[in-house]
Amino acid sequence: RRDEAIAFPRLYRNVCRDLNHARAERYSLELIEWLNGLVWTGHHLLYGVRTRSPRRAAAFFTVLFPRTVRKFGRALLLCHLLFYGIVGLTFLFAQGSEDRATLILGRDAASSLLEMYDPASGHFLRPRDVTSDADMFGYYIMHNISLGFEMFALGLLAGIGSFLFLTYNGLVFGAATAIIVRFGYGFTFFPFVVGHSAFEITAIVIFSLCGFMLGSALLMPGRLPRM
Repeated sequence: RRDEAIAFPRLYRNVCRDLNHARAERYSLELIEWLNGLVWTGHHLLYGVRTRSPRRAAAFFTVLFPRTVRKFGRALLLCHLLFYGIVGLTFLFAQGSEDRATLILGRDAASSLLEMYDPASGHFLRPRDVTSDADMFGYYIMHNISLGFEMFALGLLAGIGSFLFLTYNGLVFGAATAIIVRFGYGFTFFPFVVGHSAFEITAIVIFSLCGFMLGSALLMPGRLPRM
């Protein structure tokens, strides 16, 4: 428990002091051995090496991480509502005019996006070679992970950085969806996006929540120092 973890270092120091006092005053051997056992156990808990076994890794993904996500379920739901609310409003705003979507995305990005999902383009329904698959895999991994860590780190700005980053991504996603639907490329766009965006967007929203928690910890540190 959190309160026990915070009190543990102080209790460990007290036991060490009691052991030194018992040795100096030549108390009974049984008492000294008992205190020494407590000190040894506490030292192991405080400074012991944590093993990184496959079982611990499996427990993290199957127990600890899901349990933590459920613990902050309401806050995570609010972050999802914020993100998808921005996506929905941007979609409604940008769908009525190509210029609105281009204003958000930029002309070059909008043209590249339309070319990517245009069923008449040369790459449509043609398999990529292994090198291209590896390049795209590396690009998405680098892009999504770096995006997530940036969103988390910007939480240091009292959570405002994470909010702005989440808002920006919601604007881009909503505008991109709007311009693709407007041109009638939805049947090529949605099958590709739905398959992996559920994981990617959920991860990004979790990163944003971590950024908000980081910002709130700086504003309201409680009994802990801000540093």
